[in-house]
Amino acid sequence: SSNFFAKTSQRMVLDGVTLTNLEILQNGTNGSTEGTLLEKLDRCFTPFGKRLLKQWLCAPVCNPFSINDRLNAVEDLMAVPEKMSEIGELLRKLPDLERLLSKIHCIGSPLKSQNHPDSRAVMYEE
Repeated sequence: SSNFFAKTSQRMVLDGVTLTNLEILQNGTNGSTEGTLLEKLDRCFTPFGKRLLKQWLCAPVCNPFSINDRLNAVEDLMAVPEKMSEIGELLRKLPDLERLLSKIHCIGSPLKSQNHPDSRAVMYEE
């Protein structure tokens, strides 16, 4: 069985026009999430869960095994509704590591020397 968190190159490409027309993240009326696919599916307990769901909606997997793994995971969670609130409480206590690392990077970036190789553009000639 494949890991449903795994990165896969088999993703559908949805451009901005498609996301808008299908009202995946925002509705066409007032730009809110009301009536969108995101609103219907979002049962996330954490900010990082919400970000992951948005990524999955904007670039859905096409691999049937990955799709079935995700469906099985949802079925497993729905089979134990009494545990969902307990799981939610535990997830809410987790730190948002992605945001924390981003903040650390931003704090460190100004301290980096202008002569550091990462701050230089590299041009290639053919």
